[in-house]
Amino acid sequence: MTLCSGGEFQRASDPWLSFSPNGDLFQISLAADKPTGIGKNALIVNKSTDGGLTWDEPVTIIEDVGGETFSNFNDKETITADLTDSNFAYAVWDRISSLKKDRNGKSITIENENIVAGMFTIAKGPAMFSRTTDGGLTWEEPREIFNPGVYRQTIGNRIVSLPDGTLVNFFNEILGRGAYLSVIRSKDKGLTWQNRKRPIKVARINFKGTREPGDKRAPIRTGDFLPSIAVNRDNGSLYVVWQDARFSGRKNNGIAFSTSKNNGLNWSPPIQVNKTPTTIPPANQQAFTPSVQVADDGTVGVTYYDFRFFDAKTQAIETDYFFTYCRETSDQSCADPNNWKEETRLTNESFNIETAPFAGGLFLGDYEGLASAGNDFIALFSQTRGTDTANVFFRRIESSE
Repeated sequence: MTLCSGGEFQRASDPWLSFSPNGDLFQISLAADKPTGIGKNALIVNKSTDGGLTWDEPVTIIEDVGGETFSNFNDKETITADLTDSNFAYAVWDRISSLKKDRNGKSITIENENIVAGMFTIAKGPAMFSRTTDGGLTWEEPREIFNPGVYRQTIGNRIVSLPDGTLVNFFNEILGRGAYLSVIRSKDKGLTWQNRKRPIKVARINFKGTREPGDKRAPIRTGDFLPSIAVNRDNGSLYVVWQDARFSGRKNNGIAFSTSKNNGLNWSPPIQVNKTPTTIPPANQQAFTPSVQVADDGTVGVTYYDFRFFDAKTQAIETDYFFTYCRETSDQSCADPNNWKEETRLTNESFNIETAPFAGGLFLGDYEGLASAGNDFIALFSQTRGTDTANVFFRRIESSE
């Protein structure tokens, strides 16, 4: 794949993994010559039949090569093994098509859609899809399953597989006048997709950029528009979290939560689930990069970062990682904010995010990991440690009941 492993690409990133019911493990990653934009890039899948100890030869799903005036970039890929049939797994991603105007300033046409002359860069970002029907031996030709149109894009596409066989693809739909958390569904294992003309809207995203509290106010690159989704494998209930500033009058982001009990057709009004104190300055209340998961007993867990322990005297950007949960039952809904319990602090001590790598902002990662093991939760999260800028930590959160 990459030069260091005998391949042709400069780097590989954005890994995503998913287990099939039979124990097969699928992994997808992005390989690229350059960080973004123009250049060769590809999405590559591997499979392991022994829990990740060894891996089959990689399979390239899609490869693009850009030029001086045109590029396709495949990004934010995820992979999902089918919950009901180990022969099926699904890959989904956004494919950003960028064009520059020609040297004479003439109009450029993309896929029969006329683009106004004078625009420097034009982008389209449809949701792309490929699947395997034979346990990963082969993958179908990639195809669009949703195209939002010119000057619009999707990002954060992720498919979840429900117990009745339904597939639900979540994504951020970025339009000219706002962004929405949207859904399209498939009842035939991805062969066809419903709601392609008019995706189901979970909520409008009221996003505000995250910055350091204190005097410097450096930008922080967080999960931003990227939703995190989980499904109860017994009853098919769906849960989604994302960053949203609606709860503070756009003073700071909190963690928004919504749930669906009918396979993604209808969604509860967003509620705030992070327990960050509201008695501290708004900049210290910023919560970001959430993840959600469901344990075997139906408990819904959510993790996130915040700055509640920022010290205005030292100006060290003290950052911590937290877990909160709701145990959903027949008479207790997680759509009620009163049913969310107190937090568990997952960082042993605060860390200074100012020492994190800078990639369009101080950067801990687009996603953080949250899985379940029986009734326990398993959290993987990144933080700095002293002068070491990048560390990944593991924490097991045992069931409290």
